[in-house]
This record gives sequence, C-alpha cells and structure tokens, in this order.
Amino acid sequence: MAAPFSFLVVGTTTASALTSSPTPLDYGVTLKADAANSGKVHIGFSGSITTGTASSAGFQLSAGEGYYITKNACKGDAANIFLIASATTQNLFAIGE
Repeated sequence: MAAPFSFLVVGTTTASALTSSPTPLDYGVTLKADAANSGKVHIGFSGSITTGTASSAGFQLSAGEGYYITKNACKGDAANIFLIASATTQNLFAIGE
C-alpha cells in the first residue's frame, strides 16, 4: 500500500468502502473504533452490510475496539472493506500495511 489512511467518519445511511479507489495492501489493515464513539461500526466485505440483523450486520466494533483484516480476507484491496455505523458520526482509525 502506497500510503496508509488514518481517520474516517462512518455514516449510517448506506455502507461505504474504506477507500474510494483501489488501494492494494501488502499484508492487511488494522481498524480501531474511536473510544468516544456512542454506537458501533459494522465491517463487512459487501456494500449490503447493515446495522440490523446478525446475518447482514458484519463484524461489529464497539467504542475503543480494534480488528485486523488480512490481505486475503479483503482480496488484497482496502476498497473491498465496507463500513456502516449504528449511530451518526462514528469515528474509525485505520492503517494499512
């Protein structure tokens, strides 16, 4: 990955990709929800993830929690990781490697 990304504001309307254009990863990406978040950030590999039912809600990060996604899990591209929040203006920190 050419340059790591660091801060995102995750919305509640529709799932959005971690990056807006292809962003190749050498190893993976670490995601961490801001400790001040009031809701959860949902992470998945499809734009159809929601904050609703367990089958479509993806992996959930509560305030202060982190998660590492391997290169293989996201097919080597940060643009294949999608995010949506359960409350407005949830912050997420990310760094790719």
